[in-house]
Order: sequence, then C-alpha cells, then structure tokens
Amino acid sequence: VLFRSLQEAVADRLGSAPGAVTEGVLDDQLPGRGTPPELIARLHALFQACNHERYAPHAGGHDLETLRAEAEAAVRELRARP
Repeated sequence: VLFRSLQEAVADRLGSAPGAVTEGVLDDQLPGRGTPPELIARLHALFQACNHERYAPHAGGHDLETLRAEAEAAVRELRARP
C-alpha cells in the first residue's frame, strides 16, 4: 500500500499513470519539474525500502511505522511544490 501511495503521488506530479512510475522515472522526469535532488534521493530510498519489505521481509531492516512516516513527509513535500 505504501509503495502504491508513493507511485500515485509521483504520478500526480507528472500527470502519468501510477503503474508507470518507477525509480527511473524519478531521475528522468522529476528534475525537470523543479523537484530538488534531496527529495528525489529520499523518494529513491523509500522506493528501495518498500521493495525490500515487499520482496525480502524476512531479512529485517525497516520499522514499518517509521517508513510510513517518512513516506508521508516526502509525499507532503512533493505535493507542496509548485
């Protein structure tokens, strides 16, 4: 759910379909929309953390509540940009 929410937030910013949003899209399209490199890096880290939890949850790693809070903050920042 968290990964999908991130995809939807980025898709809203880009005017694209959520399913088309990948990590590559972050680098290819967000800079041209005035998204700061720091936010793009945070989104990358969140995408990677979500993928880790989706595909290797038994390996441990992320506190899901902290991950959710970080994602909410990044989405708020993304949506606040003109």
